[in-house]
Amino acid sequence: MTPVILLAFANDKQNTGAGYLRGLTAERNAIRDALSKAEENGLCQVLVEPDATIDRIFDLFQNTTYRDRIAIFHYGGHADSYSLLLESASGATAAAHSEGLVNFLAKQKSLKLVFLNGCSSQKQSEELVAAGLPAVIGTSQSINDTVATGLASRFYKGMSAGMNVERAWTDAVDQIKTENGAENSKALFVESILGSPGEDQFPWKLYTGEGGTISKAWNLPEAANQPLFGLELPNTYYRKLPAAPYVGLRSFKQDEAAIFFGRGNDIRRLYTQLGREQPVILLSGKKGVGKSSLLAAGLAPRLESSYVVSYNDISGNNISDRLSSALDQLRDENGLEKLPPKDKSNLHEKIAELQKLISTVTGYAKDILQNELQQLIHLDGVERLNYYEQWINIEEKQVSPLSLFLTRYPLILRSGKHSLIFWSAYLKQKKLLSENLY
Repeated sequence: MTPVILLAFANDKQNTGAGYLRGLTAERNAIRDALSKAEENGLCQVLVEPDATIDRIFDLFQNTTYRDRIAIFHYGGHADSYSLLLESASGATAAAHSEGLVNFLAKQKSLKLVFLNGCSSQKQSEELVAAGLPAVIGTSQSINDTVATGLASRFYKGMSAGMNVERAWTDAVDQIKTENGAENSKALFVESILGSPGEDQFPWKLYTGEGGTISKAWNLPEAANQPLFGLELPNTYYRKLPAAPYVGLRSFKQDEAAIFFGRGNDIRRLYTQLGREQPVILLSGKKGVGKSSLLAAGLAPRLESSYVVSYNDISGNNISDRLSSALDQLRDENGLEKLPPKDKSNLHEKIAELQKLISTVTGYAKDILQNELQQLIHLDGVERLNYYEQWINIEEKQVSPLSLFLTRYPLILRSGKHSLIFWSAYLKQKKLLSENLY
């Protein structure tokens, strides 16, 4: 079912002085324009309430047409730590107090994001997340109207283009910092008697609660059951179609992408992992489920506009060896000297031998052996830090982030913006590994 985005705005019409938000109409129009493409393509339905009242907002959430469909609730207007300023039925201002509003919004099963684009909404944002809302965007201080409009517009343009919440948000933040200067935070605030906060503080923040990784990955195409929206294949793949639509009992190749069907949701899930906080992503599954086809014919062709794709056979007896081989290959390609190989087979054999021996003894002898085992495991972990050091060296050399998709078959992509490797490996140390997707 098509997700609904509810845009609610409220101004202090009885106060034409400092309390009147002259930029609110511009914000409403900018967000509406930003979401027009998504609505035209069936990714969402947009509801706009220019003079929102408490009664009207509750009515829309309870309406049988929109109930359990409103995925994003955006508020633009006055706010503080305890309430949102809405209108009453008579046109006067009325405060929507957080005690009731938080409980009401927390009960909305379909709600994935609340965007409170009003002054000083941090406390309400934290309360909403604590009450179970997946993601909330709020502010810590009084904010500049023009900047608030620009931030919201860029965020919803990203969402309309099929980006996930995290990517759309970071792009919006980057634009604001680009326009105003990363160190010029004073331009983002409205000056108060207390002055602007410290220069290192950005007034908006994306709050997430339990399951934050899933919340940040939420996107309109998946929600609207159109996972390949914005990820269409280049036309070149349709100019020379394979002779037969079925390839038999083998993996699909990249030039067969036009006849590779049925994995749209999986392709979208992999795509939304790009640019995330953790640069390592584990793609795992039983042999024959289609991991290599998914990468070769599903994901890789849709990244051609930004990446150069090549396959590499990264061999090794175990995951650690494969990781070393992959990093050695990258060091060579970036003009870095390969590190001398380290024979760790003896160490691994000792660990395995101790583990087996511990299972046969008890008492003081077992305690001694367990202590020795922990020392060997620690030594093995120190060796693994070498991977992290190589990783940093490669990123510094190529002046771009290194991201890894981990699966059984290797696939390497390059661009000026990212380098991505697809292979079987394990790097959970240093918190570089994202979740297991399958």
